[in-house]
Amino acid sequence: MASRRPGAGEAVQINIGGAYELDTELDGLRSKVSMLRGLATAVGEESRATAAQTNALEETMQQAKAAMKAASKRMDKLYREGGGGNILLVVVMFALFVFLAVYVWTRISGLVRNFV
Repeated sequence: MASRRPGAGEAVQINIGGAYELDTELDGLRSKVSMLRGLATAVGEESRATAAQTNALEETMQQAKAAMKAASKRMDKLYREGGGGNILLVVVMFALFVFLAVYVWTRISGLVRNFV
């Protein structure tokens, strides 16, 4: 950088060396700024899309929760009105008894074969 002292009525002159390099750097910075602007726009759009998906998922979950609650109430009502729980208990106990009887019979028949 070069300068000289002005005399009476003269303007100040400043010479900056490498003006071409500054123009190139300025163009590079402008391109970086435009790239960052595009990136910020893309991030904003992605954020809005994600928020919309999250809201839709939340609404779906609330609907599913309401449907499960209604189904649970209906099942509870049917259980109370029908009294079918006792029949189911009898069927399960019968199946358990049959399974146990078959198991004991196979074990005893296996022991009898070993002694004979």
